[in-house]
Amino acid sequence: MPRSAAITVSNPYQPFRTFAGLAFWPGGLTLIGAKPGIGKTSWLIRMVREAAQQGISAALAYYEHTDEELQWRANLQTLAVVGGPHKNVDEIRAADESARSSEMVLLALTPGITVRSLEQTLIKKYQFLVAKPALVGVDYLSLRPSDGQIILLIVGC
Repeated sequence: MPRSAAITVSNPYQPFRTFAGLAFWPGGLTLIGAKPGIGKTSWLIRMVREAAQQGISAALAYYEHTDEELQWRANLQTLAVVGGPHKNVDEIRAADESARSSEMVLLALTPGITVRSLEQTLIKKYQFLVAKPALVGVDYLSLRPSDGQIILLIVGC
């Protein structure tokens, strides 16, 4: 459906927020597709982490990763944010940085789960608010029949 606006409003289409350098529109759906190993999942972890740090309900749902792998990758990103490349990391600063994104939800999915059941899980189990913005990323990996992999990002408002 095309976007339309009142003439009196100079720019009614303001992005909701920007996470990891990618702007999101309220109620928007973003697909990121690329070959394996490009960094889609790492970028997704960064986006969800940044949203959680800003007090926005944020979840990363995934099919083929393990909880341990994604937690490890999120921790590595935290260490990189605090220490930068090739530097010693201040453990207190790393713990503070990690605590800032502690509300981020990592959620393993099973094949066949619907968007509606994912939404209900986030609302009922993780207390995502129905009428508040949320960033939900779904990492499909190789479940899509193509050479690439897909990440689905949903911004609900």
